[in-house]
Amino acid sequence: MLNKKKHLKSGAMLVISVILTFGFSVSLQSLLAAWIAPMNNPPSNNVGDLIIGGSLGVGANVGIDGKIGVGTAITSTAKMIMKSANSEEGLKIISSDYSPLVIRNTNNTSDLFRVKEDGRVCIGIDCRIAWPVSGTTYTAGTGISISGSTIVNSGDTNAADDITSLVAGTGVAISGTGNSRTISVSGGVTMANFLVNFQHFDVNCTGLGGTIVNSAGNNFCKLASLPVGWTQYLSWTQTTPKTCVNSTYTASCTTGSHAWSNAAIEMCTYCTRSPASGCGGFLFCYANVAQRGIY
Repeated sequence: MLNKKKHLKSGAMLVISVILTFGFSVSLQSLLAAWIAPMNNPPSNNVGDLIIGGSLGVGANVGIDGKIGVGTAITSTAKMIMKSANSEEGLKIISSDYSPLVIRNTNNTSDLFRVKEDGRVCIGIDCRIAWPVSGTTYTAGTGISISGSTIVNSGDTNAADDITSLVAGTGVAISGTGNSRTISVSGGVTMANFLVNFQHFDVNCTGLGGTIVNSAGNNFCKLASLPVGWTQYLSWTQTTPKTCVNSTYTASCTTGSHAWSNAAIEMCTYCTRSPASGCGGFLFCYANVAQRGIY
């Protein structure tokens, strides 16, 4: 009887061992089936580096303490090197409602370079949409030059670029005949001048119906609105009074106003509930802006 019990116990343990072994084998095969091996062996001498031969999509934050090479080998000369293929853009940044590209100084206290969302490019604090272009000499053939405010054609044999006529207003004259003509500018020619901070020209202002104002040597535009791409200049405004009313609790206030000047916009406060009940809190009311200084 005792031997029979021992045989039954030994048989049960054998069955359990077979079941566990089979289950472990199936689980291991499942894990191996879910893992996909790299298509190629990694290059040699890449200890410590991550090398990706295809595209990489990252859906979370990534911190990189080493160097990055995109389309080229990693070198010790820069933290990031990018080399694009033919007919391929190197770096594309799709802007949102803020500057898509900013380069800051060592202490991260000021901008060195910034591309703003409205298209302006800033070097330091100098932000512009249009940058001035200067030149002194135009050459289409022998004998054409610019000297001061005079364009001289003194022997160009190319008839296609001969100076033949010009209508630009009082103060502009053409002398000479044939291919020996001189244009003299003595006044009367209207040139486009930059407004303060070099973001717009004076003709951009007058084209919107504004007027040019000069303060302390700085030209800016006086306009009733603030168009997209323009910036408020200091506190130059002209305001009119505004009355704000909380009709539910019969609470109100009226702002002050000021004539055209470099002054802050007036403000007043009124209660969020009946003043007889302790007011509760305050709402802010700002004067109407009739004219603004912009650039």
